[in-house]
Amino acid sequence: PNTEQDDYALINAAIGLRDVQQGWGVELFAENISDERAELHINRQDFFERITTNRPRTVGVRFSYDF
Repeated sequence: PNTEQDDYALINAAIGLRDVQQGWGVELFAENISDERAELHINRQDFFERITTNRPRTVGVRFSYDF
């Protein structure tokens, strides 16, 4: 039988600084801020139900340097 999957929304955000003259940048980011666990795929092969979900909340810092 088919299963109806619930609607979901993901919230991402980022803020950063960049110095174009010196070529560096730094960014603070957060992905899936609300830690929503969406069911992306339901697999019932071999009579065992397996559910694939999205990535959990991720928070980090990105550094870049252009040379």
